[in-house]
Amino acid sequence: MLFSSVTATAQWLTNGTPVCDTSANSGYYMLPQIASDGEGGAFVCWRDARNGDYDIYAQHIGADGRMLWLKNGIPIVVASYNQQFPRMISDGSGGAFIAWEDDRSLSDTFIYAQRIDGTGHNQWTAGGVKVAEKPGLYVSLAADGRGGVLLGWNGPNINNILVQRLDSLGTRVWSDSGVQVSARVGDVSANDIGIVGDDGGGAIIAWSQANQVFAQRVDSLGSPQWALDGNILSDTANNFDVSVTADFHGGAVVSWTNRDTLKFTQRVSYSGQPCWGQSGIILGVVAGGGARRHTADSHGGAFIGHSRYIQHIDTTGAQLWPGQGTAFTAAPTLYFNSTQARNGTRGIWNFWSFDTSTTTSIDIFGQYIDNSGVAHWGALGIPICIAPNMQDWARATSDDEGHAIIAWDDFRNGHSNVYCARVDTGGVVTAVESNRGLLPEGFRLDQNFPNPFNPETTISFSLPTRSRVKLSVYNILGQELTVLMDGMQEAGHHNIKFNADHFSSGVYFYRLITEVCSETRTMLVLR
Repeated sequence: MLFSSVTATAQWLTNGTPVCDTSANSGYYMLPQIASDGEGGAFVCWRDARNGDYDIYAQHIGADGRMLWLKNGIPIVVASYNQQFPRMISDGSGGAFIAWEDDRSLSDTFIYAQRIDGTGHNQWTAGGVKVAEKPGLYVSLAADGRGGVLLGWNGPNINNILVQRLDSLGTRVWSDSGVQVSARVGDVSANDIGIVGDDGGGAIIAWSQANQVFAQRVDSLGSPQWALDGNILSDTANNFDVSVTADFHGGAVVSWTNRDTLKFTQRVSYSGQPCWGQSGIILGVVAGGGARRHTADSHGGAFIGHSRYIQHIDTTGAQLWPGQGTAFTAAPTLYFNSTQARNGTRGIWNFWSFDTSTTTSIDIFGQYIDNSGVAHWGALGIPICIAPNMQDWARATSDDEGHAIIAWDDFRNGHSNVYCARVDTGGVVTAVESNRGLLPEGFRLDQNFPNPFNPETTISFSLPTRSRVKLSVYNILGQELTVLMDGMQEAGHHNIKFNADHFSSGVYFYRLITEVCSETRTMLVLR
C-alpha cells in the first residue's frame, strides 16, 4: 500500500508557469499540445526524452495554475523506441484523447491513441490502442459526437489517406486496417490532413495532394460517400497547409495556402458540393504568422488567419471584417507559429512567436480581437512571455468563459521545457494565492479508480483542514479487514494505492473517518 499527498501552491507566474522543467530534455522541441478540461483548466501533453527515446507525457493544469498531477507530468506511454508528435483534443467528459506516431514495432510507424481522465488514469489499454493495422504518419483528431474519437492520417505509401473511428472504450468501429479514402497518385505533405465530425457519427477529411485540395466524407459505417479518391475543392494549383473545421451543418470549412502566397478558404456541404465558388475565396497574401490558423465560429463560418491578419467568414462566405481582416500586430515581419483560441461567441485570441531582437530572443506575444473585429491589446499585441532565450510553438485552448491557456516550448534554462500562461480579455493573468485559498472546501471521499479492479486501485480523498484520519476496508458483513491509514494528515488532496492480492472476488467497502465526519464507498474486486 502506497500513499501520496498533493498540497501544491497555485500560481500563474509572470513569463509563464513551468509544466515540465527537467534537464533530461535538451536540444529539441517538445511540441506541446493542449486541450480544455471543461472546468477552466487544461491538459497538456508533449514528447519527452527523459527515459532515452521519446515518450509521451502529460500534465493537468487547474484554473488557478496548480499542477494537478506529479511534478513534470505523468507518462501516457513509455514503450521501446520513439513515441512522438502527439495530438490532443478534449473528450467532452472532463478528460482528453491523445494520439501519436509510434515506432515500437520496429518494422514501421503506426498510429496509437489513449484516453485519459481528469485524475490522470489511462482509460484504455496500457501503452495505448493501436488505431489500425496499417502504418502511418501525421495524425489528426476530432470528436465523433458520440463519446469516441475520429482519426485521420497519411498511410504507408505517402499517397494513401486513412481514417478510423474509436468508440468511448477504445474499440475500432471501422476496418482493422482503417478506411482508405484516397489512393490518388501524389505525395501528401507533412500534416496536410484535417478531420472533423459530420454530425452523424461519420467524418469529413480534407487534405492536399499533388498540389490540389481534396475532401471526402465517410459515414457512420465507415463507407466513403463522395467521389473516388475525394472531391476536389479548388480549380487552382500548388496548394498546401490544409486546415478544416466543422460548419455545424454536416459539412466543413477548409482553408489552405497557395504557393503564390495566397490564402484560400472553401466550404464543402454534407453532400460534397463546394459552396463558395469553384476556386474558393481568396483572403489575402500569406507572409509569416503561421499558415494553419483556422477556428470555427459555431455558426457555419470561421476565423481564418493569413499574414498578420484574421478574417471572420460567415456561412455564406461573406467577409465580416473590413479589408483583409483585423491585424493582430502591426509588425510587418518576424512573427511565426501562430495559434488561435476562441472566446465563445465574443471574440478570438491570437498568439504567436515574435523575434524581438532579430538575433537573440524569440518570445510569445498575444492579441485579443472581439467579435466586431476590434483589437484590444494595442497595435503590436502584448508579451505573454519574454523570458531569456527562445519561447516558441505556442498552442492554446479556451474555456469559453473568458479565459485562454497557452502552452509553449521554452529554452530559458538551457534545456527544453514546457511552460504555460493564462489570459483573459484584459491580458495576462498572474496571481499568487495562499495555500489556504487552494485547500478543498470540504471533506470528500472519491470513488476508487479503476473499479472493478484486479489487483490494484487508487483511493483519493480531500481534507480542508489538518485532521486525524482512519481509512479502512470492510467486507459485506461489516468486518474490518485492513487499515490503510490511521493518523494525522495535512490538509489537501491525498491518494492511496490499495493492493487486493489477498482478497477474493467480491464487493468490499472502504470508509474514511475523520474527527468531524465519516463516508463510505463500495468497490469490486474481480479475479
